[in-house]
Amino acid sequence: MQPSTRNLCLPAYHYARALKEIGIDPEMVFIRLVSALEVLSQDFPLTHGNDMFENYVGRSEMCQQFADLLNRALTYLQFPSRPVIGTAIYYAVNGNEIFRWTHAWVRVGNEAIDGNVDSLSENPCVPKEVSVAPYWGPIDQTPADRKLREKHGDLLPPDVDVEKLWWPDLRHWIDTNLLVRESIGGADGDT
Repeated sequence: MQPSTRNLCLPAYHYARALKEIGIDPEMVFIRLVSALEVLSQDFPLTHGNDMFENYVGRSEMCQQFADLLNRALTYLQFPSRPVIGTAIYYAVNGNEIFRWTHAWVRVGNEAIDGNVDSLSENPCVPKEVSVAPYWGPIDQTPADRKLREKHGDLLPPDVDVEKLWWPDLRHWIDTNLLVRESIGGADGDT
């Protein structure tokens, strides 16, 4: 089966973004190229090792999608938030830098939500020494194992999966599980 021209737009986008990152951010080049291959592979039957292609770096490459979804949910629930792109720098216990890469997180006022980091061990580009837990708290109290440096003015790239698949499902879940409970029993669940 040959991919349609329409189905080539997203892989071409990821490939073009990868080319722009060459010499700037090797991890992002890798992620963009893997994303392009994953989208292209949807149009072709994979007969050997499907799991290798579909889950090569697992959830660890999805920090931008995580930030996008979380921001959409918080905004929908009327919490003022914004997704952030920047550089995450990870440190060893002795304070030495271990690894840095382009990363995304969410800001709510003076708080940062860095929630997709528990999966970094799935990514072969990330050194095994990096072991950080998700964090939600004041940005000025971010754990000593990381620094989050925002690239002011940078925006999350559009993501078809977030927009067309994951967000509608999450919004439906919020409507039927969270907002319905609040309207039935009040914020505390009292009837």
